Amino acid sequence: MMKVNEKQARISADAKPVDQRAARVFGILVLQASRRETITYGELAVQIGLPPKGNNMGMQLGRILGAVFEFCVGADLPYLTSIVVYKSGGDRGIPGGLFWELYVNAGNADFTNASRESKRSVLVELQAEVFNFAAPLSE
Repeated sequence: MMKVNEKQARISADAKPVDQRAARVFGILVLQASRRETITYGELAVQIGLPPKGNNMGMQLGRILGAVFEFCVGADLPYLTSIVVYKSGGDRGIPGGLFWELYVNAGNADFTNASRESKRSVLVELQAEVFNFAAPLSE
C-alpha cells in the first residue's frame, strides 16, 4: 500500500465516487475517521437523509457503501466503510455482511462466515489503517 500522504494526494475533485450520495458518504467517513471514531448505520443514514432503520434504509445504504468500498479499492485507499458498524446486538461495533462480502471480493481472506471474534480481530487492523489515513487531515 502507498504511504498516507501519497494516498491523500490521489484524492482530488475528479477522483470521487460518481454517485452524489456516495461522494457525500465518502466525505462523512473521512471526517469521522479523522476523529478516530466509528459511525453506526443509523447515524450515517440520518446524515444523508435516509430513515435511521428499516429495509429501505438498509438497501439504499448498502448500495451507497458498496460504491464507496469499490472507490476505495480502485483508488488504493483503506476500506473507509470498515468504520460503519452495527449499533447494538451481538454484532455491535462490527460492519454488516455486505462489507465482508466486498472484502472477500477484493481478494482478502474470507470472513463472511467467520466468528465475531475473528471479525473483530481483523477489524482492529482495518480501522487502524483508516484512522491513520485520515488523522493527518484533522491536523
